[in-house]
Amino acid sequence: MNRSAKAVFVVVSFVAAFVIIVPLATIPAFAQAKPTPADITLASNTQTGYQFIGFTTATTKGGAGMFAMNAMCANAFGLGARVCFSDEFLRSPVALPIGTPGSHYAWVYPTIVAVYYDPSQKQPVYVDASGVTGSINTLSCGQWTVNSSKGMGLVVATPKSDTTTFSLFGTAECLNSFNITCCAQ
Repeated sequence: MNRSAKAVFVVVSFVAAFVIIVPLATIPAFAQAKPTPADITLASNTQTGYQFIGFTTATTKGGAGMFAMNAMCANAFGLGARVCFSDEFLRSPVALPIGTPGSHYAWVYPTIVAVYYDPSQKQPVYVDASGVTGSINTLSCGQWTVNSSKGMGLVVATPKSDTTTFSLFGTAECLNSFNITCCAQ
């Protein structure tokens, strides 16, 4: 593979994987204020047709990488299966979880629906479709490359008292090994 093909592959992979970060100066002033729930509308993955199909039985740390995580879904559920985005999981018409994670947590890709600047933190704050907020590192394990307590990643969690309801989202340290939330068309 020639060098330019590698560069194109990396850029395409990054864009498809998560978010393009733009300098704050290029964000209009109205987008720099903290959004209210009425300001947030789901975007990006709402028309993909992907729906939740189950959880991997295998577990992995958050920094395993998006390709490895997608491959785990494909191994568990066949070609075309991949890690769910949070909005796909939220929209899926599944009454009970398939393959309940033994760990009670499963990694899920964030769907960023809003960004605002927090002057107290001196950085942008990203709002996921689930309502969870954080930096890029606290929602995606440093874009799924960090396996330490310095990064956090978005997880869907089940309360230990009710293992049939997956309605809670949160973040967990990337050094933990969890199942993966998988979707397919």
